[in-house]
Amino acid sequence: MEFIEPNIANNSHIKNGKTWNKFGYNRQDYSNLLLSKNTTNYEICMILKLIIQDSNPPKDLLPLLLKLLSLKFKPLWSISNNIKNVNFDELNPQDVQLPLAIEKFVIANKKMFVYITLSIVHIHKLNKIDLILPNQLLIGALSTLRINDYTVKMASLELLMRCNFRKIQVRLFLIPVILNLIEVFNDDPMMFDQIIKSYSLPDYINPLYLLEIIIEQSDENISVIKELTINDTIEKLFSMTCEIVEKYYNYHYQIPFSVANRLSSLFRTCSLVCSINNQLTIKITSSWIGKFCCHVISQHYNMLSAIGKIKLSDETKEIYKISQNITIASLSLVKVISRESDLLRTFIREHPFAQLFIKFLEIEDISGNEIENKNDLKIRQQILQICANSIIEFIIEDESPGINLLELILNKLKEKPDAISLLIVKNAMHAPSNHLKNIIKNLPIKIIFDYCSVGDLEIQRQAVEVLRNLIATCESYNFNEYTNDVSFINWIFNELNYENIGKLKSLLYLLLHLSNDCIIIFDNDQLLLLENIFIECDDWEIRRTLTLIMTSVISTTDSKSSEQNRINLISRGWGELLNYWCDLSDDVDFQEKARFTLFKLKI
Repeated sequence: MEFIEPNIANNSHIKNGKTWNKFGYNRQDYSNLLLSKNTTNYEICMILKLIIQDSNPPKDLLPLLLKLLSLKFKPLWSISNNIKNVNFDELNPQDVQLPLAIEKFVIANKKMFVYITLSIVHIHKLNKIDLILPNQLLIGALSTLRINDYTVKMASLELLMRCNFRKIQVRLFLIPVILNLIEVFNDDPMMFDQIIKSYSLPDYINPLYLLEIIIEQSDENISVIKELTINDTIEKLFSMTCEIVEKYYNYHYQIPFSVANRLSSLFRTCSLVCSINNQLTIKITSSWIGKFCCHVISQHYNMLSAIGKIKLSDETKEIYKISQNITIASLSLVKVISRESDLLRTFIREHPFAQLFIKFLEIEDISGNEIENKNDLKIRQQILQICANSIIEFIIEDESPGINLLELILNKLKEKPDAISLLIVKNAMHAPSNHLKNIIKNLPIKIIFDYCSVGDLEIQRQAVEVLRNLIATCESYNFNEYTNDVSFINWIFNELNYENIGKLKSLLYLLLHLSNDCIIIFDNDQLLLLENIFIECDDWEIRRTLTLIMTSVISTTDSKSSEQNRINLISRGWGELLNYWCDLSDDVDFQEKARFTLFKLKI
């Protein structure tokens, strides 16, 4: 942060018989010289510069500097006297608007103003003592934030950010202070950037610090919160704090631990606001979690317990429909929780988590129809998958809330396809619990078959994977209702193409299992398609699977169908094809399977 400095040389300077040098000057004379009528403004600036450069300035200079500020800028502080019968509790931002003459006076003497304020801030930083501005000085400092001079405004802001507002006698005076800051920051957003880039975020940051005090005192006087909810002050303050912390994170890529603790404190006391104005809490919660979850929670686990104490009623669940950011950020919370299994259990047990997860899935943007920013969609899908994997681990280990969640997801799948729900079902199939498997069997298989052919490629892929797992792990399933249906076999062949290798492998795996259990006779067109896939796809796993399929269809218990398939394969030249690729391949596994197929073909 660059401030205009007086043109003072660093070497010795002699005036009125006194020697000024930052190395040899007697620091004990600071007090006497600063308030002496014989000391010129030029000399005062020089002394103040020495104080700022001093690594250990006398702490008793603080009240003296406040007095100097009052003496040198009497017109500025007189603004509070101009407010007739001033009532700090009802003070509005426009009440501290400076007359033009006073504004010009401050700008003309801004070097003095800047050096006094920076001297105060310097002593405060080094000594960590309370900085308490009298109400008159506080109003004056606020008014200088409106002066059309960047240097003055930044100096005033530095001063205000160091104030201990907990010691202000009239606590409701904080409301106009906040309103004033909001207006100033809205008018001059560059002040944000300058603070963030030039300084580490101080413990006394406004407005986060002010907000904590306001909520803190709510226990004593609930009317404060009522007052703040009436004119949306607290909502504006939340928004402004979000912006400051977010900009800090974007610049420094971290959030100070002290700030994270302060955020935790605010989350814990959100229920106070909720009891007064629940709709406002919805806005605040969506804004705060939306802004901070990705940044703060990922660094500070203590945020979890704080958020865990916000009770989510049916009404507050609607926050997940207000903003897509809240969805993304809330799911990233799950991503973090998933690292700690105990936290995951606690969080799920203490919240209507299963219902909330269904809420996430109900938002109509999973296929990108209502999201303009494709990056947001990608992030959301990625976190949903992480969330699904974390939840399924919980389902597998704990059959109480986990089973309830699985049943909710299965019911949702009966209504419409969803890739993440299918992913959860697929993962649940690997659970050792027979109870879980029995629940999955209640999902009509025909629904999964139908989902294998929907327009969304991700849903297709997950549905085929579910079918693969059903066939491979749930032997008691009765597939005859579907697998002996010629239309279903035809559907598989219609879906086979080598543009989507993942889907192709899944469908071939499915076809392999069906060929083991069902009577399938391949016609010439189907064999031609499989032949083209065998030749065109440079993938030995696919060729091995195709070879196993051929072996299977000529080795069934039904001798008539087996013989027909053998004749069809020979006529299509599969014997020559396998011989050729067997000699060409270095894949031992493929060679063994191919030679066995040739043996079964009796070639």
